[in-house]
Amino acid sequence: MFMKRIFVGLGIIVALFVGFIVFSDYCVACGCVICKADFTTPVVSSSVVNQDVVSVVSASDFNDLLSDNVVLIDIRTPQEFDERHISGAVNIDFYSSSFRNELNSLDKDKVYLIYCRTGSRTNTASEIMKNLGFEKVYVLRGGITDWSRSGFPIVS
Repeated sequence: MFMKRIFVGLGIIVALFVGFIVFSDYCVACGCVICKADFTTPVVSSSVVNQDVVSVVSASDFNDLLSDNVVLIDIRTPQEFDERHISGAVNIDFYSSSFRNELNSLDKDKVYLIYCRTGSRTNTASEIMKNLGFEKVYVLRGGITDWSRSGFPIVS
């Protein structure tokens, strides 16, 4: 009976941990880009980090920025992208080991709009883009979750 309680308790702890990993935007020591990031300083504040490079905008402002002159990047996994994404988005997987290299191959002079599920991954991604020398990056506050909640169209 005592052992059964221990196993049930351990099962609950494992289930909670797995749930956290699955339903959060954080990676735990898997060696991906986010694990190599420096989390000691805040990357993106609620409005603007460096007005010259990174700006965090609302879904409405993000929608207003969409045009043929910008590059829209969805940094979620390919599976998340296939489920739903903003029309015209290019998928560059944040968790891919080649994420930084893929970003680095882009034209740094263009204007970029980036988003993830809730905005967490874009914090690190925008810092990477700033460090790589990108001129202008707009981050969707709240990610595709807020975009969808605001009633903007989604490709399913």
